[in-house]
Amino acid sequence: MSDSGQVVPSATQSLVCGILSLFCFPFVFSVAALLLGYNAKKAITASGGGLGGDGRATVGIVLGVIGIFVWLFGGFWFVGSR
Repeated sequence: MSDSGQVVPSATQSLVCGILSLFCFPFVFSVAALLLGYNAKKAITASGGGLGGDGRATVGIVLGVIGIFVWLFGGFWFVGSR
């Protein structure tokens, strides 16, 4: 499916939060990316193809998951280095 037509705003917001989660406040932006991404996917599915942004939502979710791993392993590394 392509991102043609009207894009769900939460799909773009999920992508932006996912990118931000890699650079600052990984836990906060990762959770936001996951929630926004799943809500966007739900809205896109419910629209029956009338709304786009599925790719953006998917990338936002993936980056959110990566951000959570960065946060977890960064915390373990910080605690382990003391």
